[in-house]
Amino acid sequence: GGMAHLAELPELESLSLQGTQVGDEGLAAVAALPRLDPLYLPGSRVTPAGVLQLGSSKRLRYLQLDADQAEGNTVERLQAQLPQLLVSVRQ
Repeated sequence: GGMAHLAELPELESLSLQGTQVGDEGLAAVAALPRLDPLYLPGSRVTPAGVLQLGSSKRLRYLQLDADQAEGNTVERLQAQLPQLLVSVRQ
C-alpha cells in the first residue's frame, strides 16, 4: 500500500522508484497517472509482470528497468502497446 495517494496527484510526471520497496501493486497506482513520463524502476520490487501494467500509460516515453525486470520478452510486449516508448535496461 501507500501508493494510492498518487492518484490524487494527476499532474505528477517524472517519478523515480529506484531503491524503494514499491512492487507490482504499487505500480498499478503509478500506471494510472495520466502524465507519467519518465519512470525509473531499477532497485524497486517491481517484477516483469508489474512492468507490463504500464501498457496503459499512453504518455510514457522513457522507462528505465533493471535487467531482471526486463527478462524474457517483457520489453517487447510493453513496446507493442506503447510504440513511442524508449526502454533503457540497467545492467
